[in-house]
Amino acid sequence: MPVWFEYAPRNTWLHRMSPLSKLALFLSLFVTISFVIDPRILAIYAFIAIILYATSKTPWKWMIISIPFGLYRFMEAAIYGFTLAKPELYKVIPFELASKKLFVLGPITMIYGSFLFSVGYIFRIIIGMALTFTFIYTTSLNELIKSLPKLKIPSPLIFVTVIALKFVPELWREFNLTSKAQSLRGWELKTKNPVKLFKMSAPIVNPFTRKMITYVDRLTLTVQIRGFGTKSVRYPWKVKFDIVDWIITILSFVATAFVLYLVIFYNFGQI
Repeated sequence: MPVWFEYAPRNTWLHRMSPLSKLALFLSLFVTISFVIDPRILAIYAFIAIILYATSKTPWKWMIISIPFGLYRFMEAAIYGFTLAKPELYKVIPFELASKKLFVLGPITMIYGSFLFSVGYIFRIIIGMALTFTFIYTTSLNELIKSLPKLKIPSPLIFVTVIALKFVPELWREFNLTSKAQSLRGWELKTKNPVKLFKMSAPIVNPFTRKMITYVDRLTLTVQIRGFGTKSVRYPWKVKFDIVDWIITILSFVATAFVLYLVIFYNFGQI
């Protein structure tokens, strides 16, 4: 049964796509979004990410993790924005607007330009998380293994990538299994006292830690044997590409080139 951050077979158009065309689509979004900081342009990317997220039926609860992470990164972006309180750094928005002071906190000043930068910075991270979750939920690791060799990607790199994608689901699955096993023994974790919470978590932390150490050891041995062996690895499978896959792949490359052209020559997405 699929757990958090793991592929689940569903009958959606993203699930039916070839992993290579899907990879082209998401790489196009990731590459272009990395050059955009204007929140107005990022709103378009957010709309695209929401459509992909919703139509692929990716669980919305996965985005819960973006709340604390987003708050943390927003504080980081705000601190970074304080260092950019120089209106001359912003080439697109009018100087009068960029230099407008929003608030002053002692020696620290937040101007409109640096505020837009901070908002765009965190906005871009949250959109990236949504796109990542969508790709993980809609892409079978088995199909990914069969498809990546067609791009001449070295087998050790493919193996390490797949292991990285499997680590979090395996971690979550082991945690759930350990929790259920301890619950059957009468263990409960119901307290608001942080000290008691720490002490009562020992029955689950200890076995879970041992399992994780064993899992990492097994993973290390597997990588040494299969991932970095001396023999070449062959994949005899054929990748199926239909007309929709071709259209999406071509449009992804064209859109990437077009956006990069606008960024380089017309400051597209900049502030």
